[in-house]
Amino acid sequence: MMFTELLLVLLLAACVPAQVQICDLNPPDRVECGYPGISADTCRSRGCCFNSAIRGVKWCFHPKAQVCDVNPAERIECGYPGISADTCRSRGCCFDSAVRGVKWCFHPKG
Repeated sequence: MMFTELLLVLLLAACVPAQVQICDLNPPDRVECGYPGISADTCRSRGCCFNSAIRGVKWCFHPKAQVCDVNPAERIECGYPGISADTCRSRGCCFDSAVRGVKWCFHPKG
């Protein structure tokens, strides 16, 4: 009976869509997740990204969730022209200024 329950739990877990974390962010788009001097292990244990390759930027930062990967032409406005990345994210929205002429602050998928 124990094996059957374990198998059922594993099958159910496989059906739940996972949110993929993306740690490849431009340094200005990084949102702090730690504190100065945080170790890579402590940072990652918080579910955050760690990259110390560039001096003078946040090394421990929140990942970009895949739900923010919205086709630029399909973005739904969540802010206003000139909104800052921090203000946009504080509203629970996505911010991506990589493409000109489209909404930079937009609602995530779903």
